[in-house]
Amino acid sequence: MSSLPFCYMTDLNLEAIVAANPDLIFAGPTQEKIIGQLEKIAPTVLVPHGFDAFRERFAFIAEVMDKQTEMEEWMKAYEERAEQLHKEIKNVICEEHFAVIGATTKELHIYSTTGVADMIFGDLKLPMMPGTPEADYWGGIVADLEILSTFEPDHIVLIADNENNMLEQSAIWSSMKAVKEGNVYRMTNRQNYNEAFYALGKKKLIEELAVNISGK
Repeated sequence: MSSLPFCYMTDLNLEAIVAANPDLIFAGPTQEKIIGQLEKIAPTVLVPHGFDAFRERFAFIAEVMDKQTEMEEWMKAYEERAEQLHKEIKNVICEEHFAVIGATTKELHIYSTTGVADMIFGDLKLPMMPGTPEADYWGGIVADLEILSTFEPDHIVLIADNENNMLEQSAIWSSMKAVKEGNVYRMTNRQNYNEAFYALGKKKLIEELAVNISGK
């Protein structure tokens, strides 16, 4: 097939999809209301899994494309590589704890279950900072700066597109142990909200995370 647009959580530009001349369209749950419009462009498959359900979504698409064997081989290789990287990182950090924090000019987020956080705590199996708040449905919580005064992870994965954010302008941030010891690893919002949710992106990102954390 020459083109396989994947429409998921974002608003769609139907004209752009028409211009792509797809043979098949995958649409996410939030696009169900416009399935009729998409089906006029090309055969459309509604994927019954949320964007954060990577493994279920990957398996579903592999079945539709009759690529189950290739999917299973990819997953096996990815999990083996994740385990290898886990061991390499643990040799450097021992039992030190991690937090995944996002910052914008207006909000502070603490993540625990989706995106980069899922890769840190799920794929790489690195220790989560005790006391990490229980996540809302989107994988984290919106927090205020004061929570950081009693939240001292050894390592922080920071999701921020630039340094002009509420976190890095604060005295609380500069006094944190991970910041003072240089154990902050920056990621972008694109990496957290895009690359961390699909196979090729995860494969690339897990290598980058491991290099940043282990220093290799």
